[in-house]
Amino acid sequence: VAAASARKAKLAFADAVERIGRLQQRVQNVRCPFFRRRFTDALETAHSVLLWLAARHKKLTILDPGDSLEALFPKPREALGSARCSEKQRGLELEALAAIIRDDFVTRRYYVTGQLSRSIYADNCFFDGPDPDVPVRGLAKYVDATSQLFDRRSSKVDLLDLKVRDDDPAGPCILASWRLEGTLRLPWKPRIKPYTGTTTYRCNDEGLICSHVETWSISAFDAFASTLFGPGIGAPPAPPVDQLLADLDARRKAG
Repeated sequence: VAAASARKAKLAFADAVERIGRLQQRVQNVRCPFFRRRFTDALETAHSVLLWLAARHKKLTILDPGDSLEALFPKPREALGSARCSEKQRGLELEALAAIIRDDFVTRRYYVTGQLSRSIYADNCFFDGPDPDVPVRGLAKYVDATSQLFDRRSSKVDLLDLKVRDDDPAGPCILASWRLEGTLRLPWKPRIKPYTGTTTYRCNDEGLICSHVETWSISAFDAFASTLFGPGIGAPPAPPVDQLLADLDARRKAG
């Protein structure tokens, strides 16, 4: 009787995890990035609760000796194909990492496509910035959110500057400066006015990027307001790329 009850409990838990996985597949079709993120977080929380019950509840005999919770009940995100990358490029010099980041900006346009080089990031990388959807820890979450945020055909990011900084008080890092403008993937196609920003990349002991922190030239509220009322609200839009590059070149020559 006990064995039959254990099998039923295990099947019930597996069915619940499978249902969460199917729901997460449907969530990917939600066009609003804000609600898609909220639904995804709720499903991940439900999955975590199931694992907690399976591991902790003494009256539920879910696991046999040698069973692994993660093997029996894989995360829905991983079942769908997460941003994990088994072939990590560990131990690269900062200059080599900077070259890969440059290609991600110029070729992959990762800020509007989500197509970054996953092999140079830790899976638990910390992402922070003015965006209301951050801070977030996890490469998979960041890639999912970024890849669904902008309309790729009418959005663009331009890399203005990229350098390795050995003199940063918090330790060596890579600093990128960029300009972004775009259309959100929403039915009414709202546009965010052009703005500039910086991203600071820091590495862990393995040489993988573990911190990705942004600053913006406008506030998150300003960015949101521009999608409703146009670029005339709040701070002025960022100048054209050519002007920004010319100003940067002038500062370099002067300094």
